[in-house]
Amino acid sequence: MKTEEIEQKIDWELYVSRENVLLWRYMPAIGYKSPNLEDKLGVSVQLSNKMTDKHNLFDPETVEELSEKIRGRVDEDIDYFVHVVEDCYQLIEEFLDFCEEVESRDLSGTSDATLESIFDDYVSKNTALLPYRAAGFVLDRVLDKKLQSKLEELEEVKFHMDMVAPEKELPFLEERKSLLEIGKKIEKNEELAEIFQDRDYEEIWRKLPEEHCDRVQNHLNEFEWITTDRYTGEPLSRQDVIENLSQVIGRSSESLEKIQNNREKKLQRLEKAKEAGDKELEKLLEIAQEYAYFRTHRMDAIYEGDYRVRNMFEEIAERADLEYEDVIYLTVPEIKEALQGKQPSRDAIDSRKEEYIVYLVEDQISVLQGEEAETHIPEFEEQNGTDWEEQAKIEGTVAQRGQVESEVSLIFKDADIEKVEKGDILVSPMTTPDMMVGIMDAEGIVTDEGGMASHAAIVSRELGIPCVIGTETATSVLQDGDKVRLDAESGALELIERS
Repeated sequence: MKTEEIEQKIDWELYVSRENVLLWRYMPAIGYKSPNLEDKLGVSVQLSNKMTDKHNLFDPETVEELSEKIRGRVDEDIDYFVHVVEDCYQLIEEFLDFCEEVESRDLSGTSDATLESIFDDYVSKNTALLPYRAAGFVLDRVLDKKLQSKLEELEEVKFHMDMVAPEKELPFLEERKSLLEIGKKIEKNEELAEIFQDRDYEEIWRKLPEEHCDRVQNHLNEFEWITTDRYTGEPLSRQDVIENLSQVIGRSSESLEKIQNNREKKLQRLEKAKEAGDKELEKLLEIAQEYAYFRTHRMDAIYEGDYRVRNMFEEIAERADLEYEDVIYLTVPEIKEALQGKQPSRDAIDSRKEEYIVYLVEDQISVLQGEEAETHIPEFEEQNGTDWEEQAKIEGTVAQRGQVESEVSLIFKDADIEKVEKGDILVSPMTTPDMMVGIMDAEGIVTDEGGMASHAAIVSRELGIPCVIGTETATSVLQDGDKVRLDAESGALELIERS
């Protein structure tokens, strides 16, 4: 179907705005094809998706068709949730094992055909995970509604959504606890702790005893991927870890205890709710608890895997006489062609770095770039600062209870993370794993979107940060620097002073 026909036929609806390179957009286009959705989710739908360098749009009619079919599967068998999660966990394990094996190899001596085969395997294992991403938002809503409906029947059960905490720890929490454990050991030696007052991080490293250097290196080996964003972003560095340690030393033990107590209390409250005597409620809560882990873990796995195979992309770039930053603006077929001797178009790569569109329509993928793409890219201006009086109030769903007054920091794209200061209230359309650096500094979280098992909800519960999700309008009403009161008991946000 020609571009003009697509644009005339479909009334696109914005799902989320996030900057991404072309290769990352191309991967979901493969994963969202109907045979993959049917294979992994047991539903046959031809999703229509339009992805630009900044926006992700869907045809709402095809999304509703997917939603109806998934709801039907859940109504037939509530264990559909369980089957989806278990199947995805198996694929995640295979994907990460594969990526770690690729990371450990010296690919310089492989033939072009062998490297192409490795790339094919990577694409296959990566895109096998993406149907679960398409299903995630739908399953989130279905689970929310079923749980709310059951709780309305059982008014005597004391339950709040912020009690739904995963039993297993997610990587962001594991990383934080690992850092605090290192800090806790250093704190036992007052003289050693004092060297972290120095801002010369190389000097701190030089003075660290070997046992602590080993701990820092082990921390990096396990978590260096955590600050990357799909194919972009810099990995966690030794200096980052030393700098982070300098910020926590003196309160590491206290912070560790707070995190552990917070988790234990939530898990105890959840277990008590399960013991209410209603088997359906117990089942829904068990699913919600597992799904809370799954919802974030499935994306963390892709982030980690994509980082661990950077050596593969660097080898492909060298053979194609390109830079790594060029390869991630190629499509999957173009990367394969490059390994077969066809030189990628420099003009196409440069144009895509300016503007591009990846379409998935009727199971066919097409790509536009440069001026041709620009004519079909809608304008979504960040209309923040809408007159507060025109917006009677900002309200949403409480994900984590608490109250805080502070200044707003709006996050629309990766670069915005750098402006989050300690104590800010982070406001975004939705949070994602690559925002963790900013989230760790925030004292509150507000999102336009999100459900009970959304990333913002899970992270805020684990860290005990007041959070309100699903406000729909927060990013359009608030401005950077606005002083607000976040009441994450009632779910309301109150403006104290405009910036």
